[in-house]
Amino acid sequence: MVDSDSDGNEAVLSNRENGAGLRVSCVHLEGQDVFAFSVPLCEIRYPEGATGAERQVIELLLDGNTPQGIAQLRGSSVRTVTTQLAEIYRKAGVGSSRQLAAFTTGVDGPWNV
Repeated sequence: MVDSDSDGNEAVLSNRENGAGLRVSCVHLEGQDVFAFSVPLCEIRYPEGATGAERQVIELLLDGNTPQGIAQLRGSSVRTVTTQLAEIYRKAGVGSSRQLAAFTTGVDGPWNV
């Protein structure tokens, strides 16, 4: 299905199978049509009992950060982050960052975490 706004600048293409939509936006810029595509992000499923700090670590891990990078971004030590990751893995019942990514997103890879 394709819908346009009143100016004809934007369309939404819907996937009839699962209701997810691909949004296509078009802007006329310096004589060129520029298209931007976006898709809905999957909702993150956090392990039961995950704290706010653990949720933040999960999100940073899913963004592709290493434990060292997460520690730097959060202003904490690598040891703190690895301890939090161990607790997250325990709560989720997984043994690796790839398994955690599959658990939290419901998508079974490929993951580069």
